[in-house]
Amino acid sequence: MSPWLQQKLATYKHYSGGSLLNTQYLLFVVALAISAIQWFLADHASLLSTIIYTFVAGNVITIVLALAGPLYDQPFPRDWIVYTALLLPVAVLASTAGGVIDRLVLGMPLASLTNLRNGDIPFGTLVSIVIGLSIHAYASTRSNLEAANSQLSQEVHHGRRELEAQASELKAAFEIQSNLLPRTIPQIAGVEISCAWQPARTVSGDYYDVLPLSETRIAICLADVSGKGISAALITANLQATLRAFAPEEPSPANLCRRLNQALCASLPTGRFVTMAYGILDRRHMTLTYELAGHNSPILLRGKEVITLEGTGPVLGILPNATFEDHTIHLQPGDRLLLTTDGITEAFNPTNDEGGEEEFGESRVIAAAQSGQQTAHAIRTNIMTAVTTFAAGNFHDDASLLIVHLQP
Repeated sequence: MSPWLQQKLATYKHYSGGSLLNTQYLLFVVALAISAIQWFLADHASLLSTIIYTFVAGNVITIVLALAGPLYDQPFPRDWIVYTALLLPVAVLASTAGGVIDRLVLGMPLASLTNLRNGDIPFGTLVSIVIGLSIHAYASTRSNLEAANSQLSQEVHHGRRELEAQASELKAAFEIQSNLLPRTIPQIAGVEISCAWQPARTVSGDYYDVLPLSETRIAICLADVSGKGISAALITANLQATLRAFAPEEPSPANLCRRLNQALCASLPTGRFVTMAYGILDRRHMTLTYELAGHNSPILLRGKEVITLEGTGPVLGILPNATFEDHTIHLQPGDRLLLTTDGITEAFNPTNDEGGEEEFGESRVIAAAQSGQQTAHAIRTNIMTAVTTFAAGNFHDDASLLIVHLQP
């Protein structure tokens, strides 16, 4: 097929609303409709004559007006005004052509074509106008639908690209945040420490850290930023940088919390805050000095005894002049210390038979910690396995824990 013919057929399809073959289907339907109307009104309709007339007149209208398409290719309603003005003379031409060919095919005289009562041209012009308006309405509707589909396709493509970009950014953010956490957990002689970190989304508002201060002293930290996702992850990055700057020179957890609180109050947006458990374990003197800034109380397991570490200060990042206090507890060989964020204790079971949201709770944390081996790594594994099974793997909040085991 020649390029010229291809171009003309494309133009025809654009302005008629379909291909040449589809137009013939449409004209056949119009012919049947006109015949039904004629039969209902006059009871002497000739189906063959109507089909011949409709096909000839309809093709004349569609071809001529498709060639004139650029003239009425304008915004609504100007397109309809120009199209109607062009349609009137073309309808007379199409009616004449249809009437002539109809009468020649059926062997009828041509003399009565212009008869106002029985002639084909007056009535045919009206029919041609109806055909022309129907075809233009169909073409306009199809063109609008194609434009809407094209715009929707572009929006979907743009949205897909944005989602891919966001996924790539989240992946990069996850890698960056993962690198902010200790790749290997520092240890000191006689103390075993193990940690777990499970984001509810790609990135997390939970943060843990372990900082050796000397051969016999080590700092442990577990923090939970309010909220989830990217915003919480950005705050954890700020928290990590500030804590690591202050911790090596600050022997008092209370003073560290005070300095962190002042720094966070100056940088956090309104309504955001941080809860944190921070302690310094002294293996030589067997003590743990700590402060709880609004965080869950740590649990100390001593054999079968369960000890809840009391004493908590305000959360970080809201009250610039908040006061904090050091708390000290004496430790014994074999003690196991459990620090968790509320993503562990508040994880809920979605298959609860009673229809409610049963939380994992502190009692299940203790039960999991007391089952099996009592090393820090084994306790961490037991707790994470139990809470993951309980929540069916669906964490609605960031979940982290830090286990300390004082080896006998």
